[in-house]
Amino acid sequence: MPARLAELEPGSFAGEAARNFESVSDAGFRATFNAVGARLLALEFPDGFDAVAGPERIEDILESEVYAGAICGRFANRIRKGHAVIAGKTHQLTVNEPPNHLHGGTMAFHRRNWAAEIVEDTLVFSLASPDGDEGYPGELSVRCVYRFDGPTLICELEATTSEATIVNLTNHAYWNLSGAETVADHYLELSAQTWTPTNAELIPTGAISFVSGTNYDFREPTLLEEALADGTGFDSNFCLEGERHTLHHAATLSAAGRAFDLFTTEPGLQLYTAGHHGPGFKGKKGQSLRRFGSVALEPQNWPDAPNQPSFPAALLAPGETYRHRIEWRFRVG
Repeated sequence: MPARLAELEPGSFAGEAARNFESVSDAGFRATFNAVGARLLALEFPDGFDAVAGPERIEDILESEVYAGAICGRFANRIRKGHAVIAGKTHQLTVNEPPNHLHGGTMAFHRRNWAAEIVEDTLVFSLASPDGDEGYPGELSVRCVYRFDGPTLICELEATTSEATIVNLTNHAYWNLSGAETVADHYLELSAQTWTPTNAELIPTGAISFVSGTNYDFREPTLLEEALADGTGFDSNFCLEGERHTLHHAATLSAAGRAFDLFTTEPGLQLYTAGHHGPGFKGKKGQSLRRFGSVALEPQNWPDAPNQPSFPAALLAPGETYRHRIEWRFRVG
């Protein structure tokens, strides 16, 4: 039986209607989406537990934007000083996390009201990003398609351009599978033997380091209480073992009898343990988002790839199609 997909009462964002949608899989999982940021607002397990942390209403992101559940682009993650050389020309991108560029800029894809349509059991979001948008060259046409296949939520991202540009798209959902105040009770496993160390501004140094013998070793299921013990948390890119453009395992997260396996076609995974969350960041049911209260697992290309010749390429040329497939394979027990 295909998933049931319906449109809900819209929210409001910047004076416009912000459309809400709900999809219910034949395995009993329920997802809620909003057109602002092509955003995953909620993911309920069959027992009704919502595992996605973030704002209750789309209106709340105007007050405390943490990218929760949104599609980030044109380039997710950081670019050093907002400088990017594309087809031999240097482009200055918006510096929205001084002195660097983060997640595509100030009014990037996470704050755009995407067009949306229901096509049978599939939810299709689309967005047109004009030439010069946040400093990026070329007109970019973007599609984000969500659908359930049993207990698996699939997100397919595509983009085409009118001239050479850079593209790196991800979904920035925050997860808490237990409802505890922090994710210390969660087990995390990553398919990564290496990671990319950064400077104080979280820009990669260019080195690629092995995780063995360090706090970055998640090759076996690791209790996050141990990994977070030093109080610093993680905002780090891990180099996935799978081949780019083929679907491969990135991560497994589990707690309280709930779990998901995360698959991607991209070469990296940004692990962020919400170290900057706290009072003032609105969550659900009138609660604030807590420090270490959730974890973001962001499959994507490596940060600052346009300025790192040894990193996987981020260039998209006219006539090419950028494609990224993400799967969350949920399970219970």
